Formats: sequence, structure tokens, C-alpha cells
Amino acid sequence: MKILIVFSSVQSRYRLLTFLILFAAWIFPGTAAAVDRDPQRPVFNVHSDDRALAGQIDSILTTTYTQLVLRGGAVLRDTITVLVATRREQFDSTVGGHFPDWGAGCAIPSRRTIVILSPYLFPHEVNLVEVLRHELAHLYLHDLAGGARPPRWMDEGFAMLIGHQWRYGDDWLVARAMLSDRIVPLKRIETLNRFSVGEARLAYAQSYLAMNYFLQEYGWKSFLVLLQELRRSNNLDRAFMAAIGLKYSGFQTEFDSYLANKYNWAMLFSDTMLLWILLVGLLIILYLLKRWRTKKKLAEWEQAAVAEEMFDQRPGNRE
Repeated sequence: MKILIVFSSVQSRYRLLTFLILFAAWIFPGTAAAVDRDPQRPVFNVHSDDRALAGQIDSILTTTYTQLVLRGGAVLRDTITVLVATRREQFDSTVGGHFPDWGAGCAIPSRRTIVILSPYLFPHEVNLVEVLRHELAHLYLHDLAGGARPPRWMDEGFAMLIGHQWRYGDDWLVARAMLSDRIVPLKRIETLNRFSVGEARLAYAQSYLAMNYFLQEYGWKSFLVLLQELRRSNNLDRAFMAAIGLKYSGFQTEFDSYLANKYNWAMLFSDTMLLWILLVGLLIILYLLKRWRTKKKLAEWEQAAVAEEMFDQRPGNRE
């Protein structure tokens, strides 16, 4: 029996095409399942009266999320709430009132929430992209660890890596701390929120270096193994042993040795930029010193001239 189908119109062709697609999906269900398994980004529910700002925030977070999935493999499908505080008081009350004054953003994993100050209130050295990338990285790392708590330096160091927040001059900051014996032990970074602005900047720089050192020495695969084991056992020693063959204390000792070898006087004087800055600074000092000596000499001459004139005007000295 032959079936003859006559297309009397374009509409009939579209109906047949739709039928064939649905029929294929029914016959080959694996194709539809593969579409469902594609990575899906979470919904970013941005609360801001500024619609342009809300769109910008969504775009930044979407781009960052894609990069995180490429690195970590895990996907986030839940809604992430983003609150933009237009006043510092509003920010503090939202995050719980135990947040340092120098903070511009906060991630709350238990609530899948990011709270940021309005960019109009940011300090001049902070920008919106860095803050959003940093806070989303916190949420992502929390998901990778399954709710287990990685060390604070690892949490902050990972967020700084994703946020691209290593700044020019941070090397000198760490070097000065090493040479003056003011380096912050990794375990003390757990109390980061109590630090002053200066201490916090040093702690963030060290966190970045520790996380970067871990990845350079052991790689992303070892980092993911560490998080998987931490997720399973919630034990730092087991997690570090599974990932790198060292207990947590062993890694801290290894990192301390790395800092001591990298940040020393030789490192400071081998820095070409630092050398030029020192030379320029020396020239400025010499110039100011020369001006001070010249002014001092001129002042002495003026005083001598005044004294001589007063002496000449005395009655006994007149001809």
C-alpha cells in the first residue's frame, strides 16, 4: 500500500515537520535526555531599583558562572539572589551586623545569596566586576565542598583568583611582612573579619598566594580531589592527604618555606621596577636636601648681612 501525501500549502509542510520532530523524539528518547543534561546556569534574581545595573550584574555573573563550570565541572541550577544595598546600614543589617567596614560584598551560601553595596558606595580601588566574581566564587566553592567548610585562606584565595584581584604592589606588601616578621599564619586567617584594613589586605594577599601555590604545585585535579574528600569526610587532614599526600599542617609548613624563599631581600632588589623607584626616590631626596642646604645658606647670609648693617648703624661706628 502506498501513501501519497500532497502538500497543498506551506502550512502543511510546517505541520509535517513538527510531526516528524515529535515522532523522532518519541522513537529516540536519548536525544531529548541529552539536551536536558546540558549545563544550565542558575537564575540570578537581582534586587535593584536600577534596571541598567541589574542587567549589568546578571551579565557579569553569567559570564563568571560559565568560567567556573569550565574549571570546576559542577553546575548550579538553583536561584541565586543578589541584593544591592544603597546604604551601608542596609548592607550591615542584611549580612547580620558582624561584617568589617572594609567589606563591599558578602556571600551567604546557606541562603544562596550575594549582598553587595551599591557600586556608587565602593572605595575607589574596588570595581563591580571584581566584587561579583569574588562572591560568586564563594558560592561555587561551597557547592563543590558540599557544605563542608574549607580553610578560610582557601575560600578567599579561590575567590581572589576568580576575581582577578592580585594587585600591583601586593608582592612588596608580602615581602615587607616577611622581612619584618609580620606574616599572618594561615590558621589565623580564620578570624579575617576581625582584622584591620591593613591586616586584611595582607591576609588576602597571602590567601591568594597560598591558593595559587597549591594549584601550581598540585594542579586543579588535586584541588577537586581535596574538595571531594572534604565533602565526604569533613576532615582537613584526610582531604589534604588524599589530594597531595600531606596533612594540613604539612602543607602549611611547605607554604611557609615557599614564602621564605620567594620573599626576601634578594627578591626585593632583583625587582627592576623597585630598583628604579629607589633610584628616583634617592634623586628626589638628594634634590630636596640640596634645596634645603641652599635655603639654609641663603638664610645665613641674610642674617649676616642684617647683623653687619645693624653694626654699621651703631653711633660709635659712624665716621
